[in-house]
Amino acid sequence: MPFSGLAPHYAGAAFAGVSAAILSYALAADGWWRLLALMSPAFLLSFSVANWPPLLLASALLPGLGWLAAAKPNLGLVAFAYRPRWSTVIGVAVLVAVSLLLLPTWPAGWLSHVARQEISHPPTVAWPLGAIGLAGLLRWRTPEGRALAAFTLVPVSVFPYDHLMLWLVPRTFREALFLTWTAWLTAPAVLGFNAEASHTTLLLIQGGITLGTVVPAAFLVLRHPNVGPAPAWVERLVAGLPKWARGSA
Repeated sequence: MPFSGLAPHYAGAAFAGVSAAILSYALAADGWWRLLALMSPAFLLSFSVANWPPLLLASALLPGLGWLAAAKPNLGLVAFAYRPRWSTVIGVAVLVAVSLLLLPTWPAGWLSHVARQEISHPPTVAWPLGAIGLAGLLRWRTPEGRALAAFTLVPVSVFPYDHLMLWLVPRTFREALFLTWTAWLTAPAVLGFNAEASHTTLLLIQGGITLGTVVPAAFLVLRHPNVGPAPAWVERLVAGLPKWARGSA
């Protein structure tokens, strides 16, 4: 809405610029090394098409932006898994309610748009090598483990801008550099193919993206111990599990 009165190219530029500024602030708050996410192919692709991943990544890091999960719910679920908050649930509910009051027909328009997608958006778990992202479940107590597992289960685009959410995984400069480096190893080759050419080409593209992002992200997640707080009801639920699956508070 803030950009709806502008011509499309001005609106896109303003949206992308504001999103990048907010994301930069959110990343730098945790340490300057996190700004390596801005050097990833996923960020550059998101920026070039003025898409939502930069704001959704920022929403996972800044408490006041959780309501943005409603804008792109698949990535919103990843942000929520990283840092679940009741304020996010309430904010999303309010935003959706207000949007329906302002434009009651938008769900029908959205469904019509989704039906016209030329390439399907299967979850990463259905991509070649994608199931390795479920390794995040072995580190369910950590924010990055939950984020990786959630990302593996939600629909994502074959154009790898949604993968920017995986930059929630690194904890250090070296880890962020590693993930950025591996992503660039496969990005040029992936962008050189047309996903609509054939089913085999699509699988090759998906496998390349996964090899450069999801696989190294899973490696980083498994390097961290399964240690972190959990609500009391969750602790009771997992009390009977083996130590390796239960983790530690």
